Amino acid sequence: MRIKVLILLLALLPLSIYTQNRADTITINNNIKLTDRLLERNTDSAFYTIQSTLDASYKSKYVYGYAKSNFQLIRYYMLKGQNDSATFCTTNAIKYARISKDTNLIINTYLLSAKAFSSASKYTKAIELCLAAQRYAEYKKNAKFKIKISHDLG
Repeated sequence: MRIKVLILLLALLPLSIYTQNRADTITINNNIKLTDRLLERNTDSAFYTIQSTLDASYKSKYVYGYAKSNFQLIRYYMLKGQNDSATFCTTNAIKYARISKDTNLIINTYLLSAKAFSSASKYTKAIELCLAAQRYAEYKKNAKFKIKISHDLG
């Protein structure tokens, strides 16, 4: 009888972990949406939401959430005019966007990073990042991204 109970508990353990991770993911995604709105309206309060989402994403090992939060951190620094801080964050943002395998996020992260470097007068790096975004856009065959990248390269 004890063996049956033990087997049942072991069978249910992954389900409880999955449920917790799903709840964490939902909360993180809601924070990401909130941060997008805050970056449009109240930049200062967005920073705290970004930091908490970064921490929660890292702890729950939610790669997309971590990548998206890093993307938002670059946006925050650019809106505040802190271009050096924005360029500092680009490496981590690109790394985790690529790990997430979300092509839209990868392209947008490369383009935002290129804008950060362009704002910091580092044009060679900005062009390099735009060209990397272009390679992903060609792979995805998305005309909208191709136009956006051509605009940014210009």
